[in-house]
Amino acid sequence: VSHQRTDWISIHSHICHLLIPVLGPQPCFHSEKDRKHGKEQLLRRQESLIAVALSTAQGFVWAGKPLEAIPAALQALRFSSRVFGSGSAQLVPIYLLLAEASTG
Repeated sequence: VSHQRTDWISIHSHICHLLIPVLGPQPCFHSEKDRKHGKEQLLRRQESLIAVALSTAQGFVWAGKPLEAIPAALQALRFSSRVFGSGSAQLVPIYLLLAEASTG
């Protein structure tokens, strides 16, 4: 229960409203133009979610609360891996942030 509370305080209260459109069922588009627009919109939402999670994690680290940064950094890593791929260089700052948060 304590880890759920930490998770809620850390990140979920900030991104809960962003998760539904990203993780929920995606609409079925009939035209190529609509499909392209839908993909672009989903990408923007995912990038927004990543930005919120990353800035939240950084804020906790800078505030001297590294353990509270970990759930937010993990969410940033999860969605960045989906968007950019697991081997992307864009994951490096998140891994560094996780390392810093883990060492306290």
